[in-house]
Amino acid sequence: MLPCSLQPDSVHFPVLETLTVSLKDGADFFKAIVTPKLKSVDYTSTAELGDPPSAVFSTLEDKFSSVKHLSFTFSSGDLDTPDARALCRAFPNVRHAEFCSASPLSAFFGPCEGIDGLRSPADYWKSLESVVFRGFDPDMWLETPVGESNAFVQWLVARRDQRQLRVHIKSLDVAGEDAESFCMLYERLREYCVVELGSIYLELESTLWKLADSCLWLYLPTFASVLTDDIGVVLGNSEKSGQTPHE
Repeated sequence: MLPCSLQPDSVHFPVLETLTVSLKDGADFFKAIVTPKLKSVDYTSTAELGDPPSAVFSTLEDKFSSVKHLSFTFSSGDLDTPDARALCRAFPNVRHAEFCSASPLSAFFGPCEGIDGLRSPADYWKSLESVVFRGFDPDMWLETPVGESNAFVQWLVARRDQRQLRVHIKSLDVAGEDAESFCMLYERLREYCVVELGSIYLELESTLWKLADSCLWLYLPTFASVLTDDIGVVLGNSEKSGQTPHE
């Protein structure tokens, strides 16, 4: 809660384009500000028991229609469909969305009823071009059968006739069966979107051997062929350009 009571639309920022804010209870703040030129919002809810998005944004439909880049982090992972709906409706023209917490995929991408004829809350973002997932939860993403129980993958399948999204997955460390499942997930995602990976660490069993008068051979039994091919392309392009391959 803010230290003083703010009236709706009482605080004007006529030239503000970028807003980064961390709040326990954000309802009064977002109701109070007027930001006609706002383009980018990075919002962090800092308390487990703070205002959920449904309380913050439910009465603010289309208020932040100028925002094109939205990044949000919530301490609680217990977000539900009304929370996702309120957030998406308050920022309807988002082109780039960044999920910086283990927000339930089903809340934003799962099918539900009563949302203006749309399949899911994320469908309010009709201009969406890219999505970033930071803080990947293997239990949520890699539940078997991989892809079939993943709300985001099924959402991509349902919109496969629309423009392909760029999906960037960052900061992931998996091993064993999770590594194998991630390779399968990558292959499924590549069918429906452009996948970008950053700071991904996979622990996989491998075998390295050398036959007489031949080069070294590396065998990765759980590695998906599509991911292997893509890594090979990246490494090949880096060598041609004289650059050091990135992790």
